[in-house]
Amino acid sequence: MSSWCFTVEVLALLANPDLTSALERTPCRSDDDTHQPAATRPRQKQRRLGDDEIANLLVRYTDGTSVRSLADEYRIHRTTVMDHLERSGVPRRRCVRSLTDEQVAEASLYYAQGESLAVVASRYVVSARTIAREFEQAGIPTRLRNGWVTPT
Repeated sequence: MSSWCFTVEVLALLANPDLTSALERTPCRSDDDTHQPAATRPRQKQRRLGDDEIANLLVRYTDGTSVRSLADEYRIHRTTVMDHLERSGVPRRRCVRSLTDEQVAEASLYYAQGESLAVVASRYVVSARTIAREFEQAGIPTRLRNGWVTPT
C-alpha cells in the first residue's frame, strides 16, 4: 500500500469512523492508474482536395472568385487556398477594391446627407473602415465621431 493511499485512509477514518467498512471493500492499489486525462478538443480533420478540385479552385480564382468564398465552398482555410495558388504559380490579386468609383461617389452622397459611415457601409455590404478608406483615396472628407470634419 502506498503512503498516499494510507494517508487518505487514515484521514477518512478520522473524519468519519463509519467509513471503515467502505475502505476495506475498496483497497487502494498503487499499480492501478485510474487517472483519466482531461477532455481535449478533438483534432481538426484535414480536408485534402483532389487534383480535379484544385484545378477547379485555380480556374475559379482566376475568373474572379475571392479567396474567402473559395475557402468557404471547399471547406478549407483561406491560407490553404493561398498555398494552392502559390504552389501552382497563380499570381495573387492584390487589394481588390470592393467598390467601384461610381459606388464611392454614390456613397458620398448618402454620407453628405448625414448618414454615418457604418450605415453607408451596410448599404454596400462592406465595413465602415472600407468606406472610410475609399473616401480618403477619393479625397472626400469624413466627419469625426463628434461631427467635426477631418482636416485635409
